[in-house]
Amino acid sequence: MQSPQDTAEVILALDIGGTFIKSALFRNGVMLRKLPQLPSRSGGSREEIASAIRSAIRQAGGADRVAVSVPGPFDYAEGIFLMDHKFAAVKGVPFSEFSEGLPATFIHDANAFLLGEVLHGAARGFLRAGGITLGTGLGAAFAVGGDLQLSELGSPAAGVTLWNRPYRGGIAEDRVSARALLKEFPGMGGKSLAEAAAAGDPAAQRAWREYSRDLYALLRQWRAELETEVIVLGGQLGKGLLYGEPMPAELGIRFSELGEDAALWGAYEAARSRALPEEPTAEQIRRAIVSEGDPGAFRRFFARAERGEALTVGVLGGSITAGAACPVPEKRYHGVLLEYLRRRYPRSSFSLVKAGIGATDSVYGAFRAERDLLARCPDLVFLEFAVNDTDSPVWAAGYEGCVRQILSRGCALALLFMTHNHQRNCQRFQEAIGRHYALPMASFRDAVMPELMAGKLRWEDLSPDAVHPNPAAHSFAGKLLCALMAKLAILPETPAGALPEPLFSDGFERTFLLERESFRPEESDGWEETAAEDPRGYWYAGRRFASRPGSRMSFSFEGTSLWVSCLGIQGPAGRISVRVDSGIPVMVESYFRHDWSGPKQLWCPVVSGLEEGKHTAEVTLLEEHHPEGGTEFYFCAAGGTVRKEGNR
Repeated sequence: MQSPQDTAEVILALDIGGTFIKSALFRNGVMLRKLPQLPSRSGGSREEIASAIRSAIRQAGGADRVAVSVPGPFDYAEGIFLMDHKFAAVKGVPFSEFSEGLPATFIHDANAFLLGEVLHGAARGFLRAGGITLGTGLGAAFAVGGDLQLSELGSPAAGVTLWNRPYRGGIAEDRVSARALLKEFPGMGGKSLAEAAAAGDPAAQRAWREYSRDLYALLRQWRAELETEVIVLGGQLGKGLLYGEPMPAELGIRFSELGEDAALWGAYEAARSRALPEEPTAEQIRRAIVSEGDPGAFRRFFARAERGEALTVGVLGGSITAGAACPVPEKRYHGVLLEYLRRRYPRSSFSLVKAGIGATDSVYGAFRAERDLLARCPDLVFLEFAVNDTDSPVWAAGYEGCVRQILSRGCALALLFMTHNHQRNCQRFQEAIGRHYALPMASFRDAVMPELMAGKLRWEDLSPDAVHPNPAAHSFAGKLLCALMAKLAILPETPAGALPEPLFSDGFERTFLLERESFRPEESDGWEETAAEDPRGYWYAGRRFASRPGSRMSFSFEGTSLWVSCLGIQGPAGRISVRVDSGIPVMVESYFRHDWSGPKQLWCPVVSGLEEGKHTAEVTLLEEHHPEGGTEFYFCAAGGTVRKEGNR
């Protein structure tokens, strides 16, 4: 998401290499113009190096500050050259001596390359991204959720670097670098060697095969250690891989989309970054606390904590609650909150029930609340479905069903509202439900939106994709909840009240769920059960699968309505008909039309208003299907509602 506004600040990005200095001017997220590259002799004298840097700055004709991409070793916080092999004449010299009085920020050149590709190029949208620069040396960088993994000085972390990694009796750079590639071709460069291979030179072709073989072996090991989802290749030698060994598909390799501009974009973005503050400001906390609600249940929770009781905190939600884009549990919103409670109430012990499942909404949340959350008897619960639900009556009913189930068990309950990059969520109806039940509520969206609109924050500072907060944003959301808890702790206690009448519906207050072990068809022809664990992911495992039209199965349930769940995919997805008792069959479509990076759980209502008691559902795989689909169908689960006792 591009910020609607940004500062008018002009930033000069420099990519300082051993041969050339590349540069460009940026403002408001736009490259204004590239500037002519200038010679840079890394082995030159102090004055030669200083003159090259000053010339690159002066030719810009004016900038507010400088963003520098430079190889290491380098002190990236203080801006001091530390290299022996390059720029040795200025080792220990601060960059400020050459910067013409302009303030400067610094980033390692491999990190700059990857950051540019993460935000604007081939790594955009990937959670775990690696970047490799193939040139005179072997540069490597790694980012999780958009956060570069750094050493104390700001270079790539020790577990990320490749150039000095032991490899085949030496180090990796001995085998995978321009020096290694060209050792038998004096006077040639990577480009000319690629041209020779294209012309059929067997020696050149053999050199590229050996080079690529070593590179892929090294990357296979690197990918296994870091669990990369994508590896972006850049640098002058990348194109020559066309003449090497076939590229292994499992490595997830992509070539740079930004080319020589990647490091310039990365340096600019690193300088431009408006990171979230370590602690929310008073104004952000004020905006975030949508309502304090009735603090009674929380005051009773805090009193038990002060007495030193063992307490359980539960969280129910989608992929944000599951921790997507935040691989460190302690940095997730509930991890931050749990640590806050442990520090504030050291006599008590706190355990966590994490009931977050990616790509799921509050309808499924209502079906599984008992199994995944309430069966563990939580004392305090946080509900997070603001980015998963759709602003419609069905999801309002499902969300209210979650609320009513949790409150009916006597839990203290607070609501958390996250946001998409398009600034929308389902806070409107969820907030209305929260006010109806006098619940404390906190909104991450409301806390950060003014800064996003003013350009003081960019969405890329908060998330690597369209919705999942990165570790910094996850922690920020947790600290907003901590601020809400601190405020509730000093409010006067109120007596417990009865559960109010529903605002939208109490239809999801009592539910059933038949899934995995609890789903047992009474008859099945053509449907097979998938493995309990499946490498393709959660939504494939433990399901029923059929691909032959006419395949049938039947199952029984007790309830007053029926919903069925299937795996939604863009591919050969099929359709089923579901008939309950002797009713009219209902068609369920599993072809998922929307843009989605993987399978998505879909829930479809089949029938409502049934009499209390046992019913039979018959499922048949249809021959007809979506024009872009097929006849493969993954049946995931069945669920529904149960009439409240005494309600006829």
